[in-house]
Amino acid sequence: MTVKPAAHPVGTTLEVLDLFYNTPARRKFMRTEKTEFGHIDEVVRRIALARFDVTINLSHNGKVMRQYRAVAQDGQRERRLGTICGAAFLEHALAIEWQHGDLTLRGWVADPLHTTPALAEIQYCYVNGRMMRDRLINHAIRRGL
Repeated sequence: MTVKPAAHPVGTTLEVLDLFYNTPARRKFMRTEKTEFGHIDEVVRRIALARFDVTINLSHNGKVMRQYRAVAQDGQRERRLGTICGAAFLEHALAIEWQHGDLTLRGWVADPLHTTPALAEIQYCYVNGRMMRDRLINHAIRRGL
């Protein structure tokens, strides 16, 4: 491997190639290419919802699969939300923003009267801009609605 200077646009490029090429034990546990890409796509979607200020492009086999441009205005944020979570979610979503001292709660929730099983599966939680999954918290949120 050699390291040398290269021209690059502002930002970060992350490229994953042949992840487990020389590690057959790891490759054995991988699912189909489509399934593995689906997991990567889900992570990118979660990041795109946490960072509206960042442009994100997801390519697969040389083809751009997802493109999320940086947005600043509420209307643009809602458009990105609709792209990621679907028009049905956006149509029935309620924007929330609450502050108490140093704590701020911000996001969107679906109106429980219009929640379908497909919408019930869409639950993304972030703390300080980072994705998090906690069964107890996710269950409490679902029960609270």
